[in-house]
Amino acid sequence: MNMLFKENGGLAFFLGNYNIYNAFNSLKRKLNNRKYSSFLFKSKNSAVIRSNIEIMSFSKKSKYKNSMLKVYDYIYHEKLKNIKRKGNIENIGDYILIFNNRNRTFVSIKEEKKLKGKIRMLKILYQVLSTKLAKTRKFFYSISKSKNKKKYIYKYNIIKNYIRKGIVIQCQIGKENIIRSNMESLRLLKLCKRNDIGSNIYISYLRELIICFTPEVLVTIENSYAYMYPIAGTIKRGISLILDKIYERKMLNDKKELSEHIMLIDIARNDLNSISKINTVVVKKKFLIRKFFYVQHIVSEIKSHIKKVNQKKVLKRISPSGTLTGSPKIKSMEIIKELENNRGNYGGCIGFDSIKKHIGMFFVTIRAAFKKGNYLIIKSASGIVNKSKIKMEYRELNNKMKVFLKK
Repeated sequence: MNMLFKENGGLAFFLGNYNIYNAFNSLKRKLNNRKYSSFLFKSKNSAVIRSNIEIMSFSKKSKYKNSMLKVYDYIYHEKLKNIKRKGNIENIGDYILIFNNRNRTFVSIKEEKKLKGKIRMLKILYQVLSTKLAKTRKFFYSISKSKNKKKYIYKYNIIKNYIRKGIVIQCQIGKENIIRSNMESLRLLKLCKRNDIGSNIYISYLRELIICFTPEVLVTIENSYAYMYPIAGTIKRGISLILDKIYERKMLNDKKELSEHIMLIDIARNDLNSISKINTVVVKKKFLIRKFFYVQHIVSEIKSHIKKVNQKKVLKRISPSGTLTGSPKIKSMEIIKELENNRGNYGGCIGFDSIKKHIGMFFVTIRAAFKKGNYLIIKSASGIVNKSKIKMEYRELNNKMKVFLKK
């Protein structure tokens, strides 16, 4: 513990159902009371990365107050054993486990200077997040659109061919944009946050960074019940309430969008059936509309009574999400492996569970940007079915990316 503390590599923040100001004040009180709450950071790619997670605070009333943060990649459990693994451009570890050592708080007198330095860093962070964005400073970013579009058209045509042959019914294929920018990560977070109302996740460690504005909850586990919320069906927002309602009705009357959503409900039900008691998987709510800044989605809720409260087993069965793969699920995953680089954390999940393992919530890692130095890797995906049109699918991809690409 002391060695990890001395060789600490960076900070990490998890922004979910609480905001960073309360988390900052909570940590500041701990430091003033000469307590230091330490979180260990582990990765599959190296035994122990020397890093501490310093901000993760829930209120005393929260059911997640004694939790640990977990990050899994798109296919961390390697369902496709016969397919050779590809490298991922962001070079982020396959999975991350951040352990809550709440009951092992300590302070080292020898580390007084480092501790003061960290408090100073947190004060700077607080100032950055609490001040308005400067309008005078010029930020730049450059992006190659034509090359990405050509790659997407190539992959789209291959999948349409597979669909015509009856190999798959639907397949989720994506594209990535690599952006060069001089914008600081925290400024980018705040800029994006005002453009979207999804669950906000910010994780920074060493020189890596994940910023995620996911609209989708993969699974919520409460005692012996599991809840899944598949999202499929996307349309842009209207510039007025009337136009917004027109787009909503258009999406709900679109046979392509509805068939895609029903297909993903079936995938979620099949995933839950393998870990649930007989006849307990039910669709509680169907075809709800959830609105975000740039897009609106069709969402449903599925509930089941799971056999044993083993969260690792639940995640192995249901991930990656059907909304990021297709139908049939395994065959779609094989095609995605064939056409895309390793997705890494994109399409995986980020979430937290209680130490007692009876409560947990995991979000699908979509609407995400992965930062390395002055480069941002932004990914999005859309579901291709027989009735899909390339122009509409490509427009959907760009609408999903707008949270990051909007100047």
